[in-house]
Amino acid sequence: MRCLAITLAFVIVVLPHTARAACGSVPFERFLSRPDVAAIFRASVWQLRSVTYPLPEGRGLQEGQVATLHVRTVWKGDVQRDTVLYFGKGEGDRLLQLRQEYLFIAMPLSEVGRQQFGVAADVEEPLRTNEFGCGAMQWDRPSTRRLVGSASGHPPR
Repeated sequence: MRCLAITLAFVIVVLPHTARAACGSVPFERFLSRPDVAAIFRASVWQLRSVTYPLPEGRGLQEGQVATLHVRTVWKGDVQRDTVLYFGKGEGDRLLQLRQEYLFIAMPLSEVGRQQFGVAADVEEPLRTNEFGCGAMQWDRPSTRRLVGSASGHPPR
């Protein structure tokens, strides 16, 4: 029983931090060159709306957020100064926080994602990210700043 408790504590406490730390071990240039990454940008969270959406193939429901962001710097993609991002929560149970600044690595919102979040077909180029896969890293963490390093960005449109 004690072994189970120690294992469970490791999974709950250590692994989420380890997964997040692994993001900093990937060169920033690799994120920039990935064809599935539509945008990389630094932004503050101005508004949040909690949502619950269905997982594919009837595998249950997932929590997420629709975030309105104020973008400061863009390293990849064409991102508006005020943009909306669709965020999926993972097993680490970490949601975005109001007035916090993050480095976002975002993908295009797929057709399935449009259905899940209820995004109309006429909304152009919606972006999505999630808790895992280095999708949202707190900007004030030294590991996030080390990841970006001296890479030059540009202002949003």
